[in-house]
This record gives sequence, structure tokens and C-alpha cells, in this order.
Amino acid sequence: MKPNEAYQAFKNSAAQLNKVGYIGQVAKYDGVRGYAFERAGAPLWVLWSLDGAEHTVKLDDSPRSVTDVFGTSLDVSQDLTVTVAPIYVEFSK
Repeated sequence: MKPNEAYQAFKNSAAQLNKVGYIGQVAKYDGVRGYAFERAGAPLWVLWSLDGAEHTVKLDDSPRSVTDVFGTSLDVSQDLTVTVAPIYVEFSK
């Protein structure tokens, strides 16, 4: 009765996207798809690779937090590695 990875990813996605408003697509990085949301005045991006390759994206601002598809915290940096597994990038207000 241990939850599998798909369940953990879905649970994290539901938690991350709870009470957010949709802003639009993040289309500034080649080979990367993303969507921008807003929660309590703070931007939240969801990013993933479109072509299966790893991509390094350079953010304009430092994020407040970065988590993987399972909700595990990743290193906070303006240079992020994006793969096919979505990452959640939360910025300050």
C-alpha cells in the first residue's frame, strides 16, 4: 500500500497548483515548454523539456524555491536544468 511515483507526482502537482491563477505560457527558452501562474501575488512557473533533451535556462530573477515533480527541493539558482520531468519555480512577489 505504498503510493507509487505517479501518485506522488500527481499529489505534488495538485498541491503546487492549488489556488493559483493562470497567467500564460513561458515561451522564452528553446526546447522548453512552460506555464506561468500566480499565487498570492507571487509568480510560479512550471517548466519541462519538449524534446526529451536537457536544457539549461537562465532566469532573469533568482527564484525563491525550485522543486521537482515529486516536491523535492532543488538548488535555487538562476541557471536551471530542465528535463522532461516538470519543475516548479516559485519567485518572490
